[in-house]
Amino acid sequence: MKNLIIGIVVVAVLALGTFLVIQSNNNNGDKTSTENQSSSTSSDSNSTESVSELTIIYSDSGFSPQSAIVKSGGTITWVNESSDELQVGVNPHPSHSGDKEITDGQFVLSIASGEKTSVRVEKKGTYNYHNHLSSLDSGTVKVE
Repeated sequence: MKNLIIGIVVVAVLALGTFLVIQSNNNNGDKTSTENQSSSTSSDSNSTESVSELTIIYSDSGFSPQSAIVKSGGTITWVNESSDELQVGVNPHPSHSGDKEITDGQFVLSIASGEKTSVRVEKKGTYNYHNHLSSLDSGTVKVE
């Protein structure tokens, strides 16, 4: 009986620790990085030029670009080149309680491996997002 109680306590402590680490990472992902948006770089992971048609590719390595700007009235095309399903959700994870402009108003925008989908965006703002199935894979879209 004593071993069972110790086992339950150990599992509870590990679960709480995992939850706190994930929450900490998500809170850091909610902050807008003006440093990336104000620099002029041609990096594959960031795009600082405002475009009408934005393509964000998800691969087994994560999102590319990780930070991008699209014009209001423009379109974001989400492309899943990973080996698994992609579920784009707005921050914070797992509640996705942020504005769902970039996910077409959906809790998650589900995209099968090898598929793509497009979303028209109107509302200006900065939207932090993640893959709901792998929440450390994240990015930011600014609509201006």
